[in-house]
Parts: sequence; C-alpha cells; structure tokens
Amino acid sequence: MKNTWLITKKELMDYFYSPRGYLVTGAMITVANWLFFKNIFLINQAEMSNYWETMAFLLSLLIPAMTMGLFAEEKKNHTWEILNSLPLKIKDIVWGKFLAGVVFILFTLALSLPVAATLAFLGRPAIGLLIGGYLGVILMGLAFLSLGLFISSLTNQPLTAFLITSLILILNNLLAQFKPLTFLSLAARSVKFSSGLIDIGDLFFFITWILIFVLATIISQKRKKINLPLINLGIILVLINLLLTFYPSLKLDLTQDKVHSLSPISKEIVRNLDDIVNIKVLMSPDLPVEVKPATDKLKAILAEFNRTNRRKFKVAYLDPAKDENAQAMAASLGIRPIQFNQIKKDKLELQNAYLAVVIVYGQKQMVINLDLQNMEYLIISSIKKLINEKSPTVALFSENNNDLQYFRQYLSKDYTVINADLFSKNELPPADTLIIAGLSKKLDDKNLNKIKEWLKTQKGLIVFLDRIGVDENMISQRYDSTGLESLLAENGIKIEDKLVLDGSAGVATFNTVDGRILVQYPFWPLIKPENINSRLPVMSGIDSLQLAWASPLTIDDKILPLFTTTDKAEVTDNFNDLSPLTKLGSTPQQQQILGAIKTDDGQKLAVVGDADFIKDNFIVSNDRNLYFALNLVDYFSGDSSLMTIRSKALRISPLRETTDQEKLIIRIVNLALPTVILSLIAFIIIKRRKLFNKQFNEE
Repeated sequence: MKNTWLITKKELMDYFYSPRGYLVTGAMITVANWLFFKNIFLINQAEMSNYWETMAFLLSLLIPAMTMGLFAEEKKNHTWEILNSLPLKIKDIVWGKFLAGVVFILFTLALSLPVAATLAFLGRPAIGLLIGGYLGVILMGLAFLSLGLFISSLTNQPLTAFLITSLILILNNLLAQFKPLTFLSLAARSVKFSSGLIDIGDLFFFITWILIFVLATIISQKRKKINLPLINLGIILVLINLLLTFYPSLKLDLTQDKVHSLSPISKEIVRNLDDIVNIKVLMSPDLPVEVKPATDKLKAILAEFNRTNRRKFKVAYLDPAKDENAQAMAASLGIRPIQFNQIKKDKLELQNAYLAVVIVYGQKQMVINLDLQNMEYLIISSIKKLINEKSPTVALFSENNNDLQYFRQYLSKDYTVINADLFSKNELPPADTLIIAGLSKKLDDKNLNKIKEWLKTQKGLIVFLDRIGVDENMISQRYDSTGLESLLAENGIKIEDKLVLDGSAGVATFNTVDGRILVQYPFWPLIKPENINSRLPVMSGIDSLQLAWASPLTIDDKILPLFTTTDKAEVTDNFNDLSPLTKLGSTPQQQQILGAIKTDDGQKLAVVGDADFIKDNFIVSNDRNLYFALNLVDYFSGDSSLMTIRSKALRISPLRETTDQEKLIIRIVNLALPTVILSLIAFIIIKRRKLFNKQFNEE
C-alpha cells in the first residue's frame, strides 16, 4: 500500500505541478457551466440532467487525453525500464496510476459543486437526483479511466493510445442504439443514475468494468503473462453480473415519490385480489430502439407486481407475428400494429410492430393504451375498474368538448363520464360529481337553482371558470355575468373580473415579424411548490401548475385556498394589451388566490379562476394540470386511493423568480468561479513547492 501511494503521489505531481492539468480542467468545467447556464432560466427547472450529459461527453474527451501517457509516455521516454527496475510490484504501479486518475477526476467534478449550490439557491433541486447524477458521472469517469489505462499499457505511442481509447468509447456509446448489445453500453446504464435509480446490477457492472480493465493492465505488464488468480477473479465478476440480471428488484430508489418502486396502495390492491389477473403483453421483438427504455420500465413494473402476488398476478409476453392465438386476440380486440421506419440494407423500410397490454380479470378484459409517463397508475387503475362492478359517474359540462379530449379520455379510465347540459329544461343527470369546465353564457334562474340543489345534496361541484376570454388572435373580452358567479359568491368564493400577472410565469410561443419567439409570459402564472396547499389531500403529489389568463379569487374565512401566486403578483382590469412584453411593477404586488375549496356544511365545492388550464394544449405540456383536476374528482367522488399513484413523477422544482441583473451575476460567477478556484490551488501548490525546494537546497 505504501508503494502504491508513492506512485499515486508521483502521478498527482505530474497533474498538479504542470499548467496542462489546470488548463484542461478549467476549460472543461467552463464549457460545461456555460452550456448549462446558457438556457437554464428559459428551461426554468432546478435539475442537472443536461449538465450530466454534457459532462459525460467532455469526460470522454478529457480522460483519453489524460490517460494516453500513463504507460505509453513512460515507454516512449524509456522511463518505464527505470520504474520497473525499482523494488515495486507491477500491481503497485498500476493501482498507483489508477488512484491518481481517480483523485484528479473527483477533483474535476468537485468544481461542479457550485452549480449544484446555485440550483439550491434558485430552487429546490431533488437531492436524490443530485446524488444519483454525481454517482453516475463518477462511475462513467472511472470506467473511462480504467479503459484508457489499459490501452495505454499496450503501446508506446501516446497518440495511438488516445485514438484507440476514444474510438472504443464512441463505439460503446453507439451500442445503446442496438438492442441486443445495449447492456454493454456505459451511457445507457448511467442514465438510470441521473433519474434517481441506483440499480445494483448497473452499479456492479461499472465496478466489474473498472476492475477487469485494471486487472487486465496488471496482467499485460507482468513478465509472467498468465496470472490465474486475476483471470479467475475477472471470471467471477462476470458471473456475478450475469447472476444479478435475474434479480432486477435489487435497487435503491432515491426519488422523493419513489417513482421507480411500486406504491403501498398498488401492492395492497394486488395482494388482496379475489381472482387471477392475467396480463397479456402483445410485444414485437423488433420495436424501435427509442421505445426500449419504456418497454424495460413496463417489464420491471409487471415483474414487481408479479413478485407481490405470484399466485394471482400472471404476466405473459406474446408476439402476434409468431403466435396465432395472440394475433387472433389482437384482431378481436381491435389492436393494430404500430408503424415505424427502419433502415435495412441501406433502405428505409416501413415496419409493423405490436405494443399493447391486455388485462383479463375473470370474464372481463380491457385493452390499455400505454401511458409511458405513469404505467403503474394506468395498470392498477385498470385493474380496479375491472374489479369494481360499477364505477362512479361524473357529469361534464363544456361549451367546446373538442378542447377537453385528453381530460375526458383520462377521466373515462376511472369513471363513467356523461355530458351535462346546464341549459336544458331537464334535471341535471344523475352523477357523483358535476364539472363545469368554462361558461360564458348566462344561466336563467331555473338552471341556477338546479346547481344550488346539487350542492345541497352533498355531491361534488368543480368549477373551472374564465371571466376574461382570450382567443387565438390575442383579442380579449370580459364575459357578461353568467349567474354562476353570484352562486359561488353566496358560497364564499368570489371570482374577480380581472387578470393576474406574475413574475413566476410559464413560457409561451409568439409569432412576430422576425419569426417565432419563446418568452416568459406574465399572464400565464406558474404555480410553485411553496404556493400549493400541500396539507390538503387533494393536492397530493402536485408540485406545480400552469394557468393561463386566470382571474383572482376572494374567499371567506371558511374557504381553504388550494394554490396561490407568488407575493410578486399583480392584477389588472386593462385587457387591451396582453403583449408578451408587458412588464410588472405598474400596480401593487401581493399574493393572489387562484384556486379554492369548500368542504364544510357537507358541501363539496372547488373553484379555479381559469378554464384554459385543462384544455388539451395545456395538458400536453403540463401533466400536473391534468393530475390536479383528476385529484379533485377523486376527492369529491369518494375514491382518493389512487391520487398518490397518479401524480408519481420525478419532481423537478421550478426556479425562483430572479431579475435580469441577478441572472447575469449568476452566470458570471459560475463561469469565473472554477477559474478562480483553480488559480488559488495552483498558487498554493507552486508556493509550497518553491518553499520545499528552498528548504531542500539549504539542507
């Protein structure tokens, strides 16, 4: 160990006593920081996934350059013979050089810690994602290092070592595009870490890769070429990797919502099944490579369900192209193959493939369209629907049903959805909950009384209401009173005839004479986690919302706010100028309530001062809007068990509001700080070296 440390110190002196190490490290971190902070305020998310991708790429350039001379330079300059003649074992030399590289890589990555600190200052980054991201990029760096070390030991030409190492890393990265060989790709395996999942199989793969190449370096430099103990150790490591493929449940989920693990409610439902659930997955083997992460996730979820109750949860994978029964099932259920383009023999061909899930429970069966965002919820909610004899009923009113297709589609998965006509002479349809998704026309007294009576029967009423309408041409109009506003005011919730502007705003696209531009649009308030009433069960799992042209609410003491703007929000009754260039600061700023709920006196009433946020064009890019609306229905319809599952997702906190001056300072500091730190370290090391040399000469 002492000799290993001596070699480590020698190599570290080469790194830190020459300007090359500082220049390369400084350039790499500066480039990574510049690319990250270039668009961070536009992306508006407190997470570092883009940073890890950039860092992995830069390491694939840095490490081959760093390792190319570890052995090749020694052999080229004939210092290897001198080193080899010393009373040092080959393993001490190899491990010493490797450990020096480890220290240098860790030192380089430590310079990225100010980026993480900046995110903590600007928002609330998920600690699990940060830990996983750092672990993933460190393992990637060490894997690159061990490979470069081995290649350098095979040649006496540093440039040759650099080119071969770089070529192997490029080829390894390309393996992610070939399904049979994806398991060998370092990049494919590291992605899980940055998502907060520590898969023991992936972790051990990296450890095996590192050890095998370090051991191979030792063997390649030993005078006695055959070293059975080291070869046997390498074989054992490979066998352990193969064994771990049979234990996919060995993993550590670092995410806040445990998105990579089954929820307790899901396990409880599966454990208490009265009859066998058969899951038939119709899946072709030649699906596009882009779908593989989703199919892997589906297989992992189904395998975990199966382990929860092996006796009553059965899973079968069928290929309709080879199984006639599976093909007949697909035809009878109306399942059609998906089409995609694939290059074969230098030609672009149209391929057909199947990807669908059929759930069979007793005599009932259901085909589910895979929602790759939350497959656990999709599967467990479908099972619940098959188990229950009768699903709750929801009556939905909208002046334009074409705008609510996604909302209706998702609502139909758990409920029987019927249309409601607020202007009909007939009574409101029998249902557990009534949803009014926008209203611009006046209701007569008779129809208003129907809604009043509905509330008295202790049924749920959910109102998404605009007071200011904005069309596609950005022309606004104040709606006349519909009568519903008075009814809501009688129940303690008043919707103001105004619009809210907030510095915490979503990004909108606008067409200009110079083309399309993306800007933060203050009339689209972005609700942050700290402005959501997370104590209410209905807000379970909701960490952000995106509204559009919303009106503020004034509530009585008995009403509970669901969510609010920041304390920098303003209200305006001037609707003539909704320009994206509108600036805040013209009116007093204070927090505004945009959503409220009433559950006392046996009444169930929820109101949001916006009807646009559940339209298709908003739900597509803001799934939390959908989950919030569905949570309200669950809460009022008496089935809130699935709320925590539905909203499971990687929680990415938005950034806090910052001024242009603060943004500039943050960018400058993060670009300059690594250089300043490196300069200070270089100054201290050089100063100590001069002092040491002076003392040595005096002696």
